[in-house]
Amino acid sequence: MILLINKKYLIEEGEIFNFGLVIIGKAIEYLPYFIYCFEELGRVGFGKKFGKYNVLSIKCCNSNKVIYIESRLTENQAVIKNCDFNGETANKLIIEFKTPVKLLQKKKMISDISFEVLMKNILRRISLLSHFHCDRKLELDFTDIINKSKEIITKSSNLKFYDWERISRNTNKPVFMGGFMGVIIYEGELDDFIPFVKAGEIFHIGKGCSFGMGKFEIVVI
Repeated sequence: MILLINKKYLIEEGEIFNFGLVIIGKAIEYLPYFIYCFEELGRVGFGKKFGKYNVLSIKCCNSNKVIYIESRLTENQAVIKNCDFNGETANKLIIEFKTPVKLLQKKKMISDISFEVLMKNILRRISLLSHFHCDRKLELDFTDIINKSKEIITKSSNLKFYDWERISRNTNKPVFMGGFMGVIIYEGELDDFIPFVKAGEIFHIGKGCSFGMGKFEIVVI
């Protein structure tokens, strides 16, 4: 489950705000329970000062179809996002990290996100999600994919460290969750990798994905 909240840190009284939720695998059938949790969270309040809210509507991001409005579920199940990742050809890929990405190597955060590092983290992410949430093992030649990814070069990168923190509800102390944001340009024979990169757009990479970290978008293929 990945929760993406809008970039504003301060929401004024009476202001409408949006957030998104990606529900994966077996969790899809529990959509009504997620809605109930968000309604209860609004009633109890969230954030440092326990701000309260009302859920006005919920819509499916890929179809733009409203599935919940006026405290009523208009669809009895979540809409599965069917993604056609095949058929893309490219020799240049520009991606932008929209939220801080935190990748660790030997317990140290790395800022040099080569294409090999990107692919290793995408493959690890989708493999774990498939195994634990979809009861399916990915039948891929991971070694071959990683070896080929080493041939893709980083043309340019302007990643910069962005620091932010959240307050732990359990300890009431700050938890530091900084990471790198910015744009990276890769070049090479990218055709075979595009499906994985597009999947990474949805599922994010690195630590803190459940808090919206590691979100990137493809700017140009």
